[in-house]
Amino acid sequence: MGEILNLMSVDAQNFKDVITNLNILWSAPLQIIVAVVMLWNILGPSVFAGVGVLFLLTPLNMYIVNKVKELRVSI
Repeated sequence: MGEILNLMSVDAQNFKDVITNLNILWSAPLQIIVAVVMLWNILGPSVFAGVGVLFLLTPLNMYIVNKVKELRVSI
């Protein structure tokens, strides 16, 4: 009985984490687009330098997140 309760607790926590992060899937691209448009009005074409850095750092961010996940599992 205790093992089933423990597994259900872990599943419930994972479900809560997924639901929390689902909001980010639609809001993050929207926030980036709005920020780029507003910066375009202020800075002009030089905004593309920042957008380029954003896209270049995305793979590095994903690598770091994966390493942190591996460290959490190993603990």
